[in-house]
Amino acid sequence: MNDLQQLARVRDEDLAGQASGAGARALLTSITGEALATVTSDAADAHATRGGLFRRRTRRLAAGAVAVAGLAAAAVIGPAVLGENGPATSYAGSAIDIELRGDQYVATIKDPLADYAEYTKGFKAVGLNVRLQPVPSSPSQVGKVTGVRSHGSPNVGHPDQFPIGSGSAPEGCTLGRDGCAMTVIVGSDFTGDAVVKLGRQAQPGEKYQNRGTATAEGEMLEGYDPAEKTVGEVRAEAGDRGLKTVFQVITPGPGNVGYRMAPERRQAEVGDDWIVWRAESEQAGVLRLLVTRERLPRNPTKPA
Repeated sequence: MNDLQQLARVRDEDLAGQASGAGARALLTSITGEALATVTSDAADAHATRGGLFRRRTRRLAAGAVAVAGLAAAAVIGPAVLGENGPATSYAGSAIDIELRGDQYVATIKDPLADYAEYTKGFKAVGLNVRLQPVPSSPSQVGKVTGVRSHGSPNVGHPDQFPIGSGSAPEGCTLGRDGCAMTVIVGSDFTGDAVVKLGRQAQPGEKYQNRGTATAEGEMLEGYDPAEKTVGEVRAEAGDRGLKTVFQVITPGPGNVGYRMAPERRQAEVGDDWIVWRAESEQAGVLRLLVTRERLPRNPTKPA
């Protein structure tokens, strides 16, 4: 009988279900024990044997695994810098940077045209439930918080009464010029859930979602008061400035205090003898005139 005939014969079907058997476990212990000893051993193989190559490769693989784990941990932290108690105190992203300064978080808008989700992600990183929505606005409204909706906060109401404000970076710079960015300021103790609309510069052809009076500084009718003039007079002034006009017919409230607007009356036929009470900036190059057919005892668009 030769040596080959003395070898044990093992078929695949004989091994079915034996992966956890005593023999398998012993073999596994032997292999992993040797590998572990190889990784942790301080002894160096002086000869370039196959075993020595295996040990060096194993050490390199172990070191590589540690390095990958470190990179993975850094990726989880991302751009946020964690504070002592866990929440981030700053965030840096492509669309927004946020930094805790004293008792306020100051968010600098780096890309006012970014997807809204990019801003939400930044605020969440510092523990704030603020959903920022920059909207196209007329020049005098750029950089201003134009509307706030909130849940879970006692400070609900007019934006002036809300712990969310706006500014510019660098402070005091002129928005719209290179190097000047909008900022949103949120109190560090804010615990509500807010949707904040912030005026941004409009792109060509965009209608303003937040319209300022057209007579304000930087607006299209700056230096001209259209109130109580006829539509014909205001149209002539607009034409001299290269502006178009659209109309909104208003219905005065009781005592001519306040007014309401019906969307279906926006395209109504308006004569040159109608009366203009207010001019708003509709979009670049277009004025929206709030008008009535009759002259009223007082301007319904002005506070009582």
